[in-house]
Amino acid sequence: MELDEYADKFSSTVTNGFIALEIAIGHKLGLFDSLSKFTSPVTSTELAVSCKLKERYVREWLGCLSAAGFVSIPPDDKYFIPEACKPHTASSSLASVLPYLAANTSSVLECFKEDGPKGYDYSNQLDTLMWLDHDRKSCDGKWINENLFPVGHKETDTISNVLDFGCGPGSLTIKNS
Repeated sequence: MELDEYADKFSSTVTNGFIALEIAIGHKLGLFDSLSKFTSPVTSTELAVSCKLKERYVREWLGCLSAAGFVSIPPDDKYFIPEACKPHTASSSLASVLPYLAANTSSVLECFKEDGPKGYDYSNQLDTLMWLDHDRKSCDGKWINENLFPVGHKETDTISNVLDFGCGPGSLTIKNS
């Protein structure tokens, strides 16, 4: 990789990390859902009212997502997500784990140290575990059949039990029919 390409990639990754946090905020506050429901462009005030949020912060959020190219602004200073793009905002839930992971950074840093712990305890990480539990719907039967079974076992009709080990609160359940 050339030096310029490396520098650009490094810089854009850091910038995209900030944008991902804004996406997480938008997901947690329902901003994507509300903005996607509008059939025509709206003002920051209209979006704020629909979400019961402060207009100033909604406007700042819209500004960031507009600068990143995820929200469009016509000349009349109203905001919208193009119809064809709306389904893609559903993946914003993945970004919602970033604040939880960021909150654990100091624990992870301690694990790196020679005299640090071998790992860190999730018992104080209820928010992270709840996110993992909430996001388990992304591991539906189709995903599991396409991604896990080919690796571990080819004949799904002979499997009667599955252990969900170390993957959240343990609520992922697979039933064979």
